[in-house]
Amino acid sequence: MDINKPEVALLFIEREKAMIPVNTRAFSVSQQSSQRLNSSYAGALVVYRDGTVDGIDRIESQGFYGESTPKNYKVLL
Repeated sequence: MDINKPEVALLFIEREKAMIPVNTRAFSVSQQSSQRLNSSYAGALVVYRDGTVDGIDRIESQGFYGESTPKNYKVLL
């Protein structure tokens, strides 16, 4: 995944039986804590348009994003 080239992917969260379209830019900025993000998305699958699939192992905080409240995150696939 190249965060400099955002694209639309499908996020599959098995425990919630959910399939969510997501812009991959969302993988790097959030207003939630890393603990909450991990409890919600760790173990989810990401399916890209070209058919490749990645699993989210964990999400780590990388600090604040710009001058605003959102934090910058790193999704470890």
